[in-house]
Amino acid sequence: MITKKKNKNFLIFFLSLNFFLSTYYLTNKYFIPIDHNFGEWMINYEGGFIRRGLSGQIFIILSDYLNLNLRLTIYFFLITVILTYLFLINNFFQKFNFSYVLAFFVLCPLFFNYSIYELEGLARKEILLLVFYLIYLKILENNFNFSIIFLLLFFPIILLIWEVSFLFIPFFIFVGIIYLKDYNYKSFLKILLALVPSICIFALIFFSKATPEQIQISCEAVNNCSPAFSYLDKDIKYMFNRIDFKIIYIFRYSFVFLLCFLPLIYFYKKCNNNQNNFIFNNKIIILLLINFPLLILFIVSEDWGRWISLIYSFNLFTIFYLIKRNFLSINFDLIDNYFSKYKIISIIVIFFYCFSWNPKILYSDDIGSLPMYRSIYKAVKHNKQFYGME
Repeated sequence: MITKKKNKNFLIFFLSLNFFLSTYYLTNKYFIPIDHNFGEWMINYEGGFIRRGLSGQIFIILSDYLNLNLRLTIYFFLITVILTYLFLINNFFQKFNFSYVLAFFVLCPLFFNYSIYELEGLARKEILLLVFYLIYLKILENNFNFSIIFLLLFFPIILLIWEVSFLFIPFFIFVGIIYLKDYNYKSFLKILLALVPSICIFALIFFSKATPEQIQISCEAVNNCSPAFSYLDKDIKYMFNRIDFKIIYIFRYSFVFLLCFLPLIYFYKKCNNNQNNFIFNNKIIILLLINFPLLILFIVSEDWGRWISLIYSFNLFTIFYLIKRNFLSINFDLIDNYFSKYKIISIIVIFFYCFSWNPKILYSDDIGSLPMYRSIYKAVKHNKQFYGME
């Protein structure tokens, strides 16, 4: 009972802190006339069909219907999405008792706190994908057929808002097949059929190229020609040519990967298989395979920090979902008893691991330091200046 209460307090404290800081910084961004975070959500179809345009079109219609300012409509929506995401995280981990292992993984600087450490990643479109995945996992726990309908109807909408989501389809297929417990081509086909509309939508997006005129009309329609609009007419070749694969960048993110993913993969490997089959007997290889398509993100985009954070979140949710559903098991108490022998050292290690560093958004930027301290300090300092207290 004590451990459950500790877990509840532990999660609620950090999730509440994240929501407070997210709301504070998002409010600041609201008052910036041309902001990338808001501009990304304003991409629309006023000039014709372009990728990522559904969100802006919905907000234009919604703001007209509610007679609200467009940016204010988006602001309220983003606050709601952030709150929903944090609520779903709390709900997802409620089953687990407090442990050093849980704190280590949940407070990792690549997880939900990353958006307040790197404000250019705050409330970006990937948060919708994360919310969608958590809802999908929740539905899958109770009703496979309903989860298939959910995937069939709503994943195409996610793609029309943010087409990068298509690369994460292997995660949805993976957890769906595991639920069926019947690992043959029929199981795979059942889920794949639900993804046919999404595949068609992605093909439409991939082979459609926006013109400069369309983009100009689109950004003028919302009076916000932010940098988010500037890449809509660019192809993969253009994006690839922008990336400078310097050794220092590759070394830096290899270090980030080893520091954050190796403990997670090692933890996953140490979990006991509760089913004896091909998938769980080769669980490390399968996990690497479903992550393999995501390498393309690092080839065509400069936002390596965003990608590595998003990939970490998907893997963390997937692994702990398998434990929740008893496909895997691990003795948390045994691990905690070991760490409890060196309690002070364990707390210091977790503190420095979780709060002393973070990768930046752009691959060319150096590693950040003391991100939680800086996030809180900047908020407090700005408020003091605003109210004339310093």
